[in-house]
Amino acid sequence: MSQKYIIQSQQNTNYCFGVLQAAMNQPVVLSYIQGAANPLTQWIMDPNTGLIRLAANQDLYLDVQGTVTQGSQLILSSYIPGRLSQSWNWVGNPPFIANNANPGMVVDNSEDNVSPGNPILIWPQNGGQNQKWTLVSVATHEAFQSRLTSAQPESRSKA
Repeated sequence: MSQKYIIQSQQNTNYCFGVLQAAMNQPVVLSYIQGAANPLTQWIMDPNTGLIRLAANQDLYLDVQGTVTQGSQLILSSYIPGRLSQSWNWVGNPPFIANNANPGMVVDNSEDNVSPGNPILIWPQNGGQNQKWTLVSVATHEAFQSRLTSAQPESRSKA
């Protein structure tokens, strides 16, 4: 079984990118992190091929709509052998996720807008926080959330 990741925003760590439904041509948007509860915000990442698949439907891949140019929307699409716009590099230049069709273009939270549903685009790398992402394994995220919950003191009523 492949490990699942949440691609967390460094701009605001309560957010990640995901989709509203697991369907072809579905736009990728900023989403509130829900951990294992939401497979629409979980991704399976293969560093050998650069492919990123949606955990909710592993036949759908992260892709660029149209050509890899400034402002192009990220979408889900079926796998097309040799299509470089479906190939990503998150290993060579972290915390940026570059597109292998045009390595100067990276995953970008449009206009620094931190709100659910905001478009995730491809944009020239400029070092902005809206272009920085952290890969968090779903298992690690769940373990961290569990520790936070168990560390919270119980509320006691005064007698």
